[in-house]
Amino acid sequence: MDCEICGRGESVAIILIEGAKMNTCRNCSSHGKIIYNLRDEPKKEKPISSKTQEVEDIVENYAKLIHSKREGMGLPIPVVAERINEKESYLENIERGHMKPTLEVAHKLEKELGVKLIEKLVEEVGPTAAVSASKGITLADFVVTEKKRSK
Repeated sequence: MDCEICGRGESVAIILIEGAKMNTCRNCSSHGKIIYNLRDEPKKEKPISSKTQEVEDIVENYAKLIHSKREGMGLPIPVVAERINEKESYLENIERGHMKPTLEVAHKLEKELGVKLIEKLVEEVGPTAAVSASKGITLADFVVTEKKRSK
C-alpha cells in the first residue's frame, strides 16, 4: 500500500488530517495525528474489535471550559501555568482557542481545574476507500494536477 500523500513510500500509519483519515509513509505521518500504527501495536489506543478502536480526543469546547472553570476558581493564568509546569503564553492560546492542548496538557488541566477535557471515541480502523483501489490517486497527484491547471 502506497502513501496517500506522497505516493512514494509504503504506508506505515493511518493519520487524521483535518478530519480525513489517510494512509501514510513514515515521513508523511508527522503531518497529522496518528490514529493507528500499521506496524506496531498502537499506544494509548485500546482495540475493541478488529475494525474499531477506542482513542482519546480533546472535547470541542475545551477553550470555554478551561476559561470558565479557571475564572470560577479565581485563578489567574500565571498561577495555573506554574502549577501544571507550562508556559503562560501556551495556556493563553489554549484558552482563546488558538491552540489545542496535547493530551498530556489536557490531563494536567483536568486534574488541576477539575474539568472534563478528554473524551473517548470509538473509531473505525482500516484502509480508506482511495487506498483500496490499487494505485489510486494520491494527494501528491492532486497537487501536481492543480499546479498544472493554474499555469
